[in-house]
Amino acid sequence: AQSIWIQDVTFYGQAGYRHLLMAGVYEKFPKLKHILTESGCYWVPDVLKQLDRAYYAIKAGALGEMNYAGMEMPLKEPPSAYAKRNCYYGASFPSKADLAGIEEIGEDHVLWGNDYPHYEGTFPYNLQSLRLTFGDMPDSRRRKVLGLNAAALYNFDLEQLKPRAAKLGPTPAQVETPLPREEIPRDSYCYLFRDALQEAS
Repeated sequence: AQSIWIQDVTFYGQAGYRHLLMAGVYEKFPKLKHILTESGCYWVPDVLKQLDRAYYAIKAGALGEMNYAGMEMPLKEPPSAYAKRNCYYGASFPSKADLAGIEEIGEDHVLWGNDYPHYEGTFPYNLQSLRLTFGDMPDSRRRKVLGLNAAALYNFDLEQLKPRAAKLGPTPAQVETPLPREEIPRDSYCYLFRDALQEAS
């Protein structure tokens, strides 16, 4: 039962995302922000293409065997337009593949997380996870994903945070230091490290 449940988490998280976009929620509440966490963003472009196809088919009056003639569409724009304004994606300890959708959805809409204190999170190896995923990412994008996007969304006081960030790090140089195979943590439950070890073998 647990193995089935863990597979369904992703499906139902994305189901709520699809429902909000297609039901006109952001049309009615244009300032609403939806942050889907622990999900990465690789899947977003494909889902939005599917939703946009359905939107245009419904507007045209038919989709498959379904006849939508005369049906009122609650959306004035395609779902992808609302997603670009209202939706954000919390990428917990992402791999490079988990961030594959960032080019299409926008670097301002992705937020890093480490999933603390869950067993599968990266703590106490947060820096090692950053070195695996973010070392070759442009620094301006990296700063957004690792903190500035969250600060903007949650109205954090950056002036208050800057001294702490300077003291605690990590620095760009630390993140940009490659992580050799022998330094990949072996006592972590995090899939990021397990996958990295398999790829390196």
